[in-house]
Amino acid sequence: MSGFTPTVKYELDFDGDHVVFELRRLKVKHRAQVMRASDKGTALPGDREALLSDSAKAILPECVVSMTGLTIAGQPVVDIKVILEESYFLPLMDKVLAELMRLSLPTEVDAKNSEGLPGDASKG
Repeated sequence: MSGFTPTVKYELDFDGDHVVFELRRLKVKHRAQVMRASDKGTALPGDREALLSDSAKAILPECVVSMTGLTIAGQPVVDIKVILEESYFLPLMDKVLAELMRLSLPTEVDAKNSEGLPGDASKG
């Protein structure tokens, strides 16, 4: 039986708030975008932040099902789009994207128990 679930819960503390996300796992198109962004490197100061911001804007609205616990000026924030334009939240976006990458790949145990891809000579 597969250990796959379409959504997962992710909790972390950020700036004094305990934030809980329900995340939809990355689709192939999302993972490819994150991988392309990380392959470009950081030749100039700010490149990483720009790539992170672009990836977050493209991916998080589709992958964040719900968000609770984050507040701005004492008011709850429940829509990820509210924070996507604020550089203050780049570290939070970075953590969520990293967790999505981690959660969207099979674990070592899952990989060991699989039969591999069709034509995979390493499983024989």
